[in-house]
Amino acid sequence: MNLQIRGGGMEAFVFLSFLIGIATAIYWMVVGWRAMRAHEQIANCCEGWLRIRRDERINALRKEQGTTTTQLDSGEDKFTPHKDAPPEYPWSKEV
Repeated sequence: MNLQIRGGGMEAFVFLSFLIGIATAIYWMVVGWRAMRAHEQIANCCEGWLRIRRDERINALRKEQGTTTTQLDSGEDKFTPHKDAPPEYPWSKEV
């Protein structure tokens, strides 16, 4: 197929479509970047909250047992959000 463009109208339309396509791509890249950053901040906040809750539970258990050591027992030094999350949250269940 041999396509010949005659006149200036079609060339301007192609160029304008190209510019709109580039602008749209850049726009959605910025939107995606901002969404990714927001999700990272939410994840960091939840992870910090889970660490605090884990430390509170460890301290409560130590008080019950009468242990006042500051050194972590075996296995307590590894934090995993799935294991240490409260059961009422969906991410506390391993898939």
